Amino acid sequence: MEFRFFGVPVKITVGFACVMSFLLLTDRTGLMPYMLLSFLLHELGHLTAMHIVGTRPERLVLSCIGISIVRGADTVSYRDQMLISAAGPLINLA
Repeated sequence: MEFRFFGVPVKITVGFACVMSFLLLTDRTGLMPYMLLSFLLHELGHLTAMHIVGTRPERLVLSCIGISIVRGADTVSYRDQMLISAAGPLINLA
């Protein structure tokens, strides 16, 4: 399934849908929705940092091995790259 979110192409693979369905259906603790929320916040941290430094993602791919944010051809400094990389984990610590 492919669609655009704020102009950015997003691809959700069948593998992602299968893994998420399996995890949600077999979750006996009731914590899986909260874990999915933490995954979403993590990726939103990266996307927010990208917006702050002035770069845009070329596309997002949600697959069975995780979520990939593909950056465009624009270059960012090492400092900005470190900010983008650290933003996801820092959101989860907040």
